[in-house]
Amino acid sequence: MCDYLPCSDAVVPIDRWIRFRLENIFVYPNKISVPPAKILLFVLAGLGFAAVLVLSLSTLVAPKAAAACPTFQPPQQMGTLDNAALKEVSGMAASRRHPGVLYVHNDGSEAGTLVYAITEQGDTLATYQLADVEPEDVEAIAVGPGPEQGMHYLYLGDIGSNEGRSSVEIYRVPEPEAQHQMKTQRVKDVTTLRLEYPDGKYDAEALMVDSNQDLYIVTKNGKTGESRVYRKAAAADSTELEHVATLNFGQGLLGESKAVTGGDISAQGTEAVLRTYHSAFLWRRAQGKTWAATFADPLALCSVPTAPLEWDGYEAIAFDHTGMHYYDTYEERSSGAPVNRYDRSE
Repeated sequence: MCDYLPCSDAVVPIDRWIRFRLENIFVYPNKISVPPAKILLFVLAGLGFAAVLVLSLSTLVAPKAAAACPTFQPPQQMGTLDNAALKEVSGMAASRRHPGVLYVHNDGSEAGTLVYAITEQGDTLATYQLADVEPEDVEAIAVGPGPEQGMHYLYLGDIGSNEGRSSVEIYRVPEPEAQHQMKTQRVKDVTTLRLEYPDGKYDAEALMVDSNQDLYIVTKNGKTGESRVYRKAAAADSTELEHVATLNFGQGLLGESKAVTGGDISAQGTEAVLRTYHSAFLWRRAQGKTWAATFADPLALCSVPTAPLEWDGYEAIAFDHTGMHYYDTYEERSSGAPVNRYDRSE
């Protein structure tokens, strides 16, 4: 008589063996003489095996959890903007082609077509004017990948309007080669992306480019604090933006200021930062997660430092090309605004 295995020398499949044992124990208990203690031990071992199997499978299919919140040092003023024309800086982006170079611009229509390349100390290196465009209100700039592999592009966002707008325009140009130009350089190789909101009119001041070329626009509402996140997937032919998340500033973890004035996604595509007039917040994207899921996850949200300012002026923020620190600056009409850098402590 075989008490523990079928009477055969053949290899028995694991599912058949488990079924055989369970039937012997629970269906035909009087056919075998197994002490109750051994039966209990067998059941507990089976439960333990099942738990290990479930946990192992979950680690294979579930996205990895986001890392702990990074810590940053207090702001270090690197310098001040030396160009008297930079009085209403609304956007900032770090060059991927020229490490240490930042791009900034004023807000508005005609002034918004001018992009200034500066050092982190605030010294102007070059000025570029986008040719043959007539923006309504340029409010943001970003740097990221584009249609040509290995190239880096500037994205200038004509996305602002105090009254709200149902469509926006994004101007895309390859990152300039030269950075030391005395005269303003006209940039003619401009691609205009015309995009429409699917559900209304909005004001916006934050434009971000993901590492996969997807564009993100975050709307601004200084009254309610509701900011809607819209995506233009790089692979999508449609010009209609997709609403992927809603963030409620001025309450809960996103307390203090309500109006989103700038944002950036790191070159590595792992972190996003959004700022308001008085605060800044960072989201950590876990491997395998979308930005939509990340913005919806409160565990992915971190508060990061900003320089104190008594009035509503901070509108520009940008990661450096390594993602290890970020910069910001603000509107300053009377004198040169500071360029602040926040170094990661880790």
